[in-house]
Amino acid sequence: MSTLPVPTGRQLIKALHSFGFEVIRVKGSHHFLRHPDGRCTTFLCTAQERGCRTLDGLGMLVRQGAASFRLWTGVEPDLKVMFAALK
Repeated sequence: MSTLPVPTGRQLIKALHSFGFEVIRVKGSHHFLRHPDGRCTTFLCTAQERGCRTLDGLGMLVRQGAASFRLWTGVEPDLKVMFAALK
């Protein structure tokens, strides 16, 4: 598996700006952006750059997938297997 470079918050804002998103509000490290077509996104822009602990979202992704799997199949998924598959 290849590793990609991790962009800074400023680089992310610049990239999103190039796709038409504009920063509409900043609250702490959270930057709220909106596209002219109505799409919105929020992300932690500077938390990690300021030395704060951040999470990559993998835990949330796995647990949401597990909840969906459980609802659709009635089977309890193995979270350890799911985490291992994504790493």
